[in-house]
Amino acid sequence: MKIEEGDMDMEQRESYWKMLSEFHSNIFYYEMIQRQSHIWNQAFKISLAVLTAGSVAGWQIWEKLSTVWTVIACTSQVALIVYELLPFKARFKDIKTLNALLWSIALCADNHLFDIEHDELSDGQINDLITEYKKLWKSAEDKFFQDDLIPKNENFRQQAAKKTRIYMKQIEKEE
Repeated sequence: MKIEEGDMDMEQRESYWKMLSEFHSNIFYYEMIQRQSHIWNQAFKISLAVLTAGSVAGWQIWEKLSTVWTVIACTSQVALIVYELLPFKARFKDIKTLNALLWSIALCADNHLFDIEHDELSDGQINDLITEYKKLWKSAEDKFFQDDLIPKNENFRQQAAKKTRIYMKQIEKEE
């Protein structure tokens, strides 16, 4: 089957659009994970504060309910240790920094759409852009996700896909 030159142009354009769509979907997904991590972090901090205050208040009833005070104090100390080991604290900061970097990569890629849609770039140039942006993207993700895995959340993936469709339609209108 012979591929016409016009078909190659469309194939490269579609590949570029697919790459952009994946970029934006991942960004939206990471933003949701970031928000979730922030909520978990805040909830854990509040719980620690309540436990700590409870253990201090326990001193007042030490003689009457020493077992309750001991349980509260031990729970508070264990929670402080566990908190330092939980991934969402670091994940929140990492994703915030990563998203800023990923948005800059995606927006640079968005910027080339005009040239691609107006046939100002050859198939080879489009392919080179795809390769370069994917390298930048992979490098950014690898830098931030060495020690932590991003949790899988199908609901967030679906929401991210919906936001991506809306975003990509807006870009298409601008072209």
